[in-house]
Amino acid sequence: MQKPVVSVIAQPSGTSKKRRVRALNAYAMAMAFLSALPLLILIPVSLNPLPMIGFPEGGLSFAWYAKVFRSTNFPEAFVTSCFVGLMSTTISLIAGSLAAWALTRSRFRGVSAIEAFLLSPLLLARIIYGIAMLIVLTQIGLIRTTLGLIIAHAVIVMPYVVRIIGGTLIGISRSLEEAAAVLGASQSRIFVFVTLPLLRPGLIAAAVFGFITSFDEFTMTVFLVGAQTKTLPVEIFRYAELIVDPAVAAVSVMLILGTLLGIALLEKTLGLEKVLKA
Repeated sequence: MQKPVVSVIAQPSGTSKKRRVRALNAYAMAMAFLSALPLLILIPVSLNPLPMIGFPEGGLSFAWYAKVFRSTNFPEAFVTSCFVGLMSTTISLIAGSLAAWALTRSRFRGVSAIEAFLLSPLLLARIIYGIAMLIVLTQIGLIRTTLGLIIAHAVIVMPYVVRIIGGTLIGISRSLEEAAAVLGASQSRIFVFVTLPLLRPGLIAAAVFGFITSFDEFTMTVFLVGAQTKTLPVEIFRYAELIVDPAVAAVSVMLILGTLLGIALLEKTLGLEKVLKA
């Protein structure tokens, strides 16, 4: 009687696994370097002593960094962008968190349609919102004003808050709140001492992404700004249209350093992994 043939699948050796891991690590590092290369080029360009976009040839100079603060409208535009970003993020955080709570903790007819409506700014082109906001703000007399910018930015920040807070709420076990209620805690105490601490990573993540979205917004904002309400992205664009010098690279480098500092503080205080999982 012929014995059955048993096929043995060769398992990859430890050496091949190490090679595969090294290859993947090398590929990841190469992709990271290529992604960061345009940003790294800004650093030598910003130190060029000549009034032209290019690499320095006869030495380095920080004169363009001084010009950013002394001879441009960048500082004023930066303050406006920060104020608009903070206010629009605060409004969206309050309204979006309440909306996410209603969508995840309540069951009523039309919840899917409401959720799709709240998330629609993620799908539609920003230029459409720019034109729509231009018409609406003109009708109510808030065009070219800081309040109008705050309202417009709150609209586009809202979807990020709803998505992040909604996902965080879904991940919070209702049994914890029910256990607190069984022990006699009121609804307000349950929210403050049980739900809110579990919701904190989501709130921080929503605030960070909301502020970044508002601060970097250009396509919609260019329709709404005026002489007294210029944001930093719009001011950089208009400056580059008229003047070609390394001051644009200098302000870009400062923004990159500020972003890295914010990421480092976020990592130290809360942890990026926890925030990104929110």
